Amino acid sequence: MSWDVIIAGAGPAGLAAAFAAEAEGAKVLLLEHAGFVGGMLTEGMIHVLCGMSSASLYKEITKRLIIRMGHRQVYDTESMKEFFLEKLLGSSIELMLHTTVLGADCENGSIKGIRVLTRGGIEELTAPLYIDATGNGDLAFNCGVGFDMGREEDGLCQPASLYMRLAGVDTRKFTEFIETNREAVTQKLQKAVADGEVPAPAGHVIMAPEVRDGYLRLNMTNATGVDGTDSRSMTRAELLCRSQVQPLLRFIRRNVPGCEQAFVVQTASYTGVRESRRFHCVYQLNEYDLAEAKVFDDWIATRCRFGFDVHDVKGHGIATQTLHAKPDYTIPYRSLQPLGVDNLLLAGRCIGGTHLAHSSYRVMPICMAMGQAAGVAAAQCARRGVVYAEADVAAIQKTLLAQGISEP
Repeated sequence: MSWDVIIAGAGPAGLAAAFAAEAEGAKVLLLEHAGFVGGMLTEGMIHVLCGMSSASLYKEITKRLIIRMGHRQVYDTESMKEFFLEKLLGSSIELMLHTTVLGADCENGSIKGIRVLTRGGIEELTAPLYIDATGNGDLAFNCGVGFDMGREEDGLCQPASLYMRLAGVDTRKFTEFIETNREAVTQKLQKAVADGEVPAPAGHVIMAPEVRDGYLRLNMTNATGVDGTDSRSMTRAELLCRSQVQPLLRFIRRNVPGCEQAFVVQTASYTGVRESRRFHCVYQLNEYDLAEAKVFDDWIATRCRFGFDVHDVKGHGIATQTLHAKPDYTIPYRSLQPLGVDNLLLAGRCIGGTHLAHSSYRVMPICMAMGQAAGVAAAQCARRGVVYAEADVAAIQKTLLAQGISEP
């Protein structure tokens, strides 16, 4: 079987890349480690889309699945799984689940093939072009592309968190209380942590009702000092976050009206990583680009909106920023081009950028925009028989606009 492009990772960026490439006539192989697609949209149990972009997939999800609850864009994760299943079954995309990237054979700045672990053993796969949408940038890492992690001054990354889901909630009673008492609950939680009732470094209160009455999603577990690319570090994070679940439930039952009879009905498949590798690309997107809402000549993602959102790397809560991202910034094609590998593009939180810029562009609607652009670039380069450095960016932009993204 021959493919025009192999895409590693079927989260928001990888799915957007696959759909966009297929729409342009490319033969696509999409690889995913889990037994279903969606990444943090589904496995991570995040039921709220933070931020915005003009990506076609984001617009479709907004139209079909999003319910507005105040300022929040809420969806049901099981409905999201069904949505992607329907789209994939109606496409020509070849999907390989239960498949993990192990390595890459790179020669003279080009990927000649990749090795993956499947249920049947190790296989070698080849295509002229590749897209890394793994989040951690596993394919780029195996190609030896340079990268940075965490804050520029000390390398510390944002903390990791495990989503938890509560049932048995009186949603009306909870909502009426939390609207005016969130800070008071936060102070009580921090005291409970200080007293050893809840394992540190928990301490922030992020609780939101689901689409269905009687359920809440909680983003309140917390693990700092985590290296999301290291299995031992992630094991410690998983154990810590899961050890916080029942103490948090007991705290909530005692201190949050409407939750007296609540119980944990589900936790996410794994602890979510906010930040890991940021690869060295032709252009490193920085916070001033976002603060100015710079429109790059080689824009490929438009109408990107999300503030600088850095969770405290040493504790809990959100770090205060003096600089602010301006709405409707763009992301350039060059930030998707890793240095030293001519037939690989990045899509998602692993693109080239600074720690602070990353805290904005890491969110899923913006990752979808990057993925869509990477998919279009792959299809056009495959059709012309060229590598990504020889892409016609103006033609990519024209196609993206035809696919429904907005002018910058």
